[in-house]
Amino acid sequence: MKHLILALLALTTFSCYSTTANSSNQIAQSNVLSQNRFFCEQDFKGTPTTYVQTERGRIAIIKWVSKFFTVSGYDSQTRCQLVSPQFQQLYNRGQLNYLSAGKKNGQYIICALNKLGGECDQLFTLKPKENPADILTHLRKLASGETKTPYFGSSAVDFNNFLENAPVEP
Repeated sequence: MKHLILALLALTTFSCYSTTANSSNQIAQSNVLSQNRFFCEQDFKGTPTTYVQTERGRIAIIKWVSKFFTVSGYDSQTRCQLVSPQFQQLYNRGQLNYLSAGKKNGQYIICALNKLGGECDQLFTLKPKENPADILTHLRKLASGETKTPYFGSSAVDFNNFLENAPVEP
């Protein structure tokens, strides 16, 4: 669970399998839509990072450190600049209520769901041996406060809970 990577960043929609929807999360999402802004910025060490600015403060979601897809034209800075607006677009459309994993073109991806059991919109692709469950577990631990470290590099993560509880940066 060291690095996230990006192979292709075309917005892709396909089905993911889960359980029932939680309408209170959709209501909460619509109430804070205009308050959260996703962006790519280098952290104090110069690492491209996907952040979300919430009314609580700035939260680092992903530190883009992997060099895996550089040969394909997707270095860390490029991936950050491509994925951060994907978060914003999906969030603005109310489709970023959960994070989950799926598979596209034989590769694991992390995707956004508007509801459990809904369509899975690709956010980014993982390296071939990267375990999507590990990434989702790490993001879930970040949301619950079990860890304060953003992700470097099976069930869905409630993204609204993540926004409410993930630690903010000073």
